[in-house]
Amino acid sequence: EGESFTGTNGEFAVGALGGLSNDSWQIQVSSDSNATNYIFSQPGFEENGGTNLSAGESVLAVFTALLASNTISGSLTDGSGNPLANVGIWASATINGANYSPYADTDSQGYYSFNVANGSWTVGVSTGGGSDSLPANYVCPSQTVGITNANATVNFVATMWTNTISGTLKDNNGTPIAGVGVWASATINGVDYNQGSVGTDANGNYSLFVFNGTWTVNVSSGGDSNPLPGNYLCPASQSVVIFNNNSTNNFTAIPTTQSLSGTLTNNSGIPLAGIMIWASATINGANYFQYADTDSQGHYSINVVNGSWTVGVETGGGSDSLPANYLSPQNQTVVIANNNGAANFTVQLASGPGLGSPAILSNGQFQFLLNGVAGQNYTIQTCTDLGLANWTSLYVTNCATSGTFCVTNGIVTGSARFYRVKVGP
Repeated sequence: EGESFTGTNGEFAVGALGGLSNDSWQIQVSSDSNATNYIFSQPGFEENGGTNLSAGESVLAVFTALLASNTISGSLTDGSGNPLANVGIWASATINGANYSPYADTDSQGYYSFNVANGSWTVGVSTGGGSDSLPANYVCPSQTVGITNANATVNFVATMWTNTISGTLKDNNGTPIAGVGVWASATINGVDYNQGSVGTDANGNYSLFVFNGTWTVNVSSGGDSNPLPGNYLCPASQSVVIFNNNSTNNFTAIPTTQSLSGTLTNNSGIPLAGIMIWASATINGANYFQYADTDSQGHYSINVVNGSWTVGVETGGGSDSLPANYLSPQNQTVVIANNNGAANFTVQLASGPGLGSPAILSNGQFQFLLNGVAGQNYTIQTCTDLGLANWTSLYVTNCATSGTFCVTNGIVTGSARFYRVKVGP
């Protein structure tokens, strides 16, 4: 632990020990010496849990102070109106590209207050564990509030969990699978709740606090916290209705023995990277869902077991969904019977390329943008009389990393000139 004070130009330096094996350094502006009418951003590495230091290494940490002349305040009580003291209340906003996260503990009457600036703030109750975390048998969803030159009041009522969803996670031979996250989610009275993830114990057991409502229970996989190892089929989520009762939901994960692989390309043979390919099957009455993203060459590989699998390309939106300018390919059925399987996909453009954003540059040249698909060849053509349709090819473009290409052509003379784009060659 170290400390430093800023100089006349706001500079500071804090000594730290480099070369620590698994320990990350964190840094923040001290609340003891804060100007109370300012809030301070956090360095990017702080939001990821800190940074490691090699011996002799220095890391730049930049804090931005923002005048915070308004307040968010309120109270935290239980369902009977009793105040909950010494519980952390946090707020988070991104303003001008910087992230701000003021924090305060409730007092003996359950009240809290902190300074904020204009912006859209998400305000919540600390549930991450620690001395000022909301007790584990309570839940309290976050809220969003906009600040525009005014104070805001955000009150929280923590609901006590009244029931449990519990069960086991085992393989198809009954062997417990330990250390895997299980979580549950529900939307109740228009409010989203997410409980967990709680890790299975040495016997594969888990238990989640819940209250009345319809809950979806899931086993963590992929990029989730404490995911199921990749050599297992992740069992499908289960839906359970809680109405003044507890529920038992057991999961069976089957070890994978085969693989299902293939490629995703467009109709020009260009591979599409970072797109989810999914596979689903019903085996022994249980539903299973596996997925993988394509690599830079459009390849994917999914671990599976014997069964009839439906394989498809993700088109529902999100960071790894097929772009909207492609037509969705049909799903394929692949039967696995002690063999590996293959499913290749070719997708077609949903619409042609377009030209837009015309502009005359300061040197008198004419400029516009071609909007298409990365890796696709396009031909830009021009003519001066649409009646003659005497089109002349200007450029053949292919931008491997972006579907947008900037085109500049000739000096504007005042006479009409027309442009079009064609796919190919």
